[in-house]
Amino acid sequence: MTMRDDILQLLDDDKWHCATELIEFGWSARNRISEIRADHGEKYILSAKCTMHSHRGGVSMYKLKLIEFGWSARNRISEIRADHGEKYILSAKCTMHSHKGGVSMYKLNDEKKKQQLLNRLDQQIQLQL
Repeated sequence: MTMRDDILQLLDDDKWHCATELIEFGWSARNRISEIRADHGEKYILSAKCTMHSHRGGVSMYKLKLIEFGWSARNRISEIRADHGEKYILSAKCTMHSHKGGVSMYKLNDEKKKQQLLNRLDQQIQLQL
């Protein structure tokens, strides 16, 4: 995996990340961000002055602008569903915002984790009996 891939993977959670987090990838992480922006457009990775910490200098924070994924995100979801089954990623009409079109929201449906939780609860109930 390249440094660019590592950076994109870190920023892929729709949360802001301080530039100090990117230092683990090396000091050239800012150069990789510039390259990614050159390839995908300036607004592909958002940046702002870091408000997460009190830095002395002008340290930035970054995040991906998820809407920039456009239709490719839906294609990727389709690919994941093809690999893991239709119920692996659940979708519903977005109720978080008032969209004009049929915008969806997505949620990972991890049956394995659900089953582990049910097993732990079942064990606790049996211990109490």
